[in-house]
Amino acid sequence: MGDDKGPSYQGANIEIARIFASLSEAERRELEGMTDTEIEWVLKPESSDEDDDPCRWKLTDDDRSTLSALADAIRGLTDMARDGQDLIAIGEVLDAFEHIERGDEVKIIVSLDVGFRRGGRDFQEGLYACLRIDPEGVDLSELNTSYSSDVGSDRSSRRYAYLSPRRRFDGASVHGWLNLLEEIRQEEETRLSTSRDHV
Repeated sequence: MGDDKGPSYQGANIEIARIFASLSEAERRELEGMTDTEIEWVLKPESSDEDDDPCRWKLTDDDRSTLSALADAIRGLTDMARDGQDLIAIGEVLDAFEHIERGDEVKIIVSLDVGFRRGGRDFQEGLYACLRIDPEGVDLSELNTSYSSDVGSDRSSRRYAYLSPRRRFDGASVHGWLNLLEEIRQEEETRLSTSRDHV
């Protein structure tokens, strides 16, 4: 079905074909295994008026509810901030969410990682709930890390949800990530780390 850039769209909908062609490789991978009809449903624009900028967000009421729950969780991380840079990063993410709610373009690149690493000299393991936001979208994922004196270091990640102007929100996946975040926050060793790549 696809080449090295992932799946392709073979349907007759010209508008969907145009949107599909503008997707990044990562976004195309998210459509792996879908039929043309399913791709059309996922990529269907909320409206086809003259303001059809692919960078502008068009949210449904359910999308807004999901975004609000995500914003509440990120706002709750302020008590974990170690310094002013962490607080600025949290504030920039919340400001970006407000831009998304208004339908505006996001212009920052910020990562928030909440997690812990535990163990001793011979073995360690870590678990993190990761959020990255950039002009293309919001990526919610889980990162697992491990280290043993015999094998060395290893890591694996799992994407929970990817929110972008071209795709409708998957509320269930977002709430799954929020549950992960809450579970991790219960651990005594949990710490917040941030990165602001746009500055």
